[in-house]
Amino acid sequence: MNDVSDIDFDSLQKHLGIEIRDKNYFIQALTHSSYHQEKKTEWPSNERLEFLGDSIIGFFVSNVLYSKSTLLSEGELAVIKSYLVSSQKLSEIAREKSLGCYILLSRGEELSGARERVSILADLYESIVAAIYLDSGFEYIFSILDAHFADALENIPVSAKNSKSMLQEKTQLHCRLRPKYVIKKESGPSHNKTFFVEVFLDDTLLAEACGKTKKEAELSAAAAALERFDEIFPVRTQG
Repeated sequence: MNDVSDIDFDSLQKHLGIEIRDKNYFIQALTHSSYHQEKKTEWPSNERLEFLGDSIIGFFVSNVLYSKSTLLSEGELAVIKSYLVSSQKLSEIAREKSLGCYILLSRGEELSGARERVSILADLYESIVAAIYLDSGFEYIFSILDAHFADALENIPVSAKNSKSMLQEKTQLHCRLRPKYVIKKESGPSHNKTFFVEVFLDDTLLAEACGKTKKEAELSAAAAALERFDEIFPVRTQG
């Protein structure tokens, strides 16, 4: 697909399970920055929509996990959320909905195989989510996300429920290093202590967190590190 006139909105609606009212939101959502720059489009790229969509998906997942997973700790909730909103998982949903065939790309990105790139598909899905929200509101997008995430929420792998294991798998895969946890300090009386933990990869501080036990603090630190990992090591985590 190389032009706005090529967008099959009827097909897009069917793949997403939605009804589009204002096509302009979706034209912007499908416009990659490379296409915007190459074609000098009068409308912006999907980057701002991506920002909004990321927040909407994060709120949706947090709300569902908080409501349905009443026995999980904050650290456990954080790592499951990290798994569900990861670029890998969002790109999988984008592939299921065949969204890659709709995105508007520059010729260079097209030739590089960008339609199948994990990061681009994940960003595209976030942009589409924002477009649906702007087009039809919060209640509507939540119903759509319920459908899109139904399988992912029902089939959360055991590894995703342990942030320390998940972080170690990721650091070994991308950096061939193991994370190191350091207790920065302890505070409070012996019966009600708070532990402050930092997690490092070599000499790089990934994140810090606190908890009522060392384990809880380490789980929370690992969960925070997972959320920041792609930002800290962008080159090594590109799909």
